[in-house]
Amino acid sequence: MEQIAVLISGAADSKTALDYGYAIAGASGRNVLLVYEYEVPMFFSPDPLSSALLPMAEAQNIAQEQLAALLQDYRTQYPQVSTTGRLALADPEAPLDRDDSDPSAILITALNREKLHDWWEETPALDMLQEARHSVLAVPEGYAYQPVSHITLALRPDQSPATLPVASLQSVLQLTGAALQVVTVHAPDTLPPVLLEVLRPLRPTYYNLTHADTVDTALADFVQQHPTGWMAVIPGTYGFWEGLFHKSHTKALAEASPIPVLALHQRSSGN
Repeated sequence: MEQIAVLISGAADSKTALDYGYAIAGASGRNVLLVYEYEVPMFFSPDPLSSALLPMAEAQNIAQEQLAALLQDYRTQYPQVSTTGRLALADPEAPLDRDDSDPSAILITALNREKLHDWWEETPALDMLQEARHSVLAVPEGYAYQPVSHITLALRPDQSPATLPVASLQSVLQLTGAALQVVTVHAPDTLPPVLLEVLRPLRPTYYNLTHADTVDTALADFVQQHPTGWMAVIPGTYGFWEGLFHKSHTKALAEASPIPVLALHQRSSGN
């Protein structure tokens, strides 16, 4: 079953992800899977030493009712799109790991960029971009769908061909019908032949940017000057200590990009 998965919660910006997901589904003929992420609420009494936890079964029933209402609402709004829904508690990707799910499914989430500036507090959307097992598309809050004619992939010149998620990228290009632009920054004149061979079936156009001081600045300038519907990245792997000091290009792009950011992941590997 080819499907678009949309991650929703009680947050108001979930509507951005929903509207964008249904627009893609309508344009591509895919089905929609609503992944409803819910948390068991805590209710506190005036006594600071006393707390009451809503029973898990009751919380799940409430969430199931909320999901049913959403399903009815969006099935009415988009009768031409087949829509299903599943609950997710601890792991928002769990519904995509079921045997009947499409392994190439893309998970869409809303991105509130105002919440990205606190370095001590990561947002769920950023966590998904950096660490998910499936490909994740983070849509800036309020961003309206437009047909995607070009997808720009920011690629490190030393990217290992073995870690390049070609299947995920191929699936996204088929979904959108977009052309691929591969962008490197301050790279050698040509990419390694083995990397070019892996990318060859995707028929990309290559750009090597040398005019900017930083990768983030170069990519931001490129988006302004070239048609780009989505900016695609391959999140890197960093250990604990490196993570404390490493400037995440994924986060920088999410903060600055005026367009959706696509994080390409391979289900079998960490990111």
